[in-house]
Amino acid sequence: MISYCPSKPVSTGWNSEEPWRRPLRRVPKAASVVPGVTATSTVYGGQFEVRKSLASLLALSTENLSRTVILNVTEGTSRPLAAGDLLIDTNTANSDHLSVGDTVPVRFTLTGPSTMRIGGICKPNALAGKYLVSDAFFLTHFQNPLPGAVKSQTAQVNQLLGVIYALLGLAVIIALIGR
Repeated sequence: MISYCPSKPVSTGWNSEEPWRRPLRRVPKAASVVPGVTATSTVYGGQFEVRKSLASLLALSTENLSRTVILNVTEGTSRPLAAGDLLIDTNTANSDHLSVGDTVPVRFTLTGPSTMRIGGICKPNALAGKYLVSDAFFLTHFQNPLPGAVKSQTAQVNQLLGVIYALLGLAVIIALIGR
């Protein structure tokens, strides 16, 4: 099994400081200092084996998770991510008959076989995928991964939403008065 990396597979002897990688490592920090950005979460992606099947695994930094990503958790919470637990989507939970607290066998290329506890179940989410872990957990099982994306929350978006909500409220008031 080969771990996912944007353009090259991870292998023994991989040089983590190849010139093409250096600018990519600076992206999360650079995004966090852009004017108007109030929070960022770094996204990583790789492949792992779960229940003897190859699957995609996404990781998010948990520091600003609630401010940058909407995870509609239906069972458990997203807090166990920080403890190294796995968050899965409801489709996977239903099809594999999994519940919060269950453990599943997993295998990583770098660290080998292990088991993971299901810490939460959330509604399907295009960003989170079927399997989600914290970036701290991910970084211990994948050799020198590059960030796949940086999700940010900006003050401008919050201001725009405030204006939209105000206009919607005004429209409701006008509709009630017009009756």
